[in-house]
Amino acid sequence: MLKYKEIFLGGQCNNNCLYCPTIHKDSPQIDFDHIISLLNEKDEDSVAFYGGEPTLRNDLLEIIRAAREKRYRRIKLLTNGRTLSDFQFIEQVINAGCSLFEIELWGSNPQLHDHLTQASGSFMETVRGL
Repeated sequence: MLKYKEIFLGGQCNNNCLYCPTIHKDSPQIDFDHIISLLNEKDEDSVAFYGGEPTLRNDLLEIIRAAREKRYRRIKLLTNGRTLSDFQFIEQVINAGCSLFEIELWGSNPQLHDHLTQASGSFMETVRGL
């Protein structure tokens, strides 16, 4: 099994999931310089960024580029996939160096998924992102 250095980027999210730990929801955005210092502590050759929703950060592309420059072999985003429905955005993320995406669907239909995420339309947006 691959090991990833996991870096929490902050609690900002475009869902309001019933199952999300309160500690995540209430967490502020992590400072860019702190993220860079965590990337400098290279105890694994792969890194996974998670949150909240990491794709909502304005500096996400710079974070991914920094991980690539520090020669992380695998760069992964744990995401709800909603913003990946924007083709230009996903292209920028991939070009920055991210090639692995862990996307969660919380139900087999829009009603269940949207109920759990408490975000109307999130199922269809996530499916488009996939």
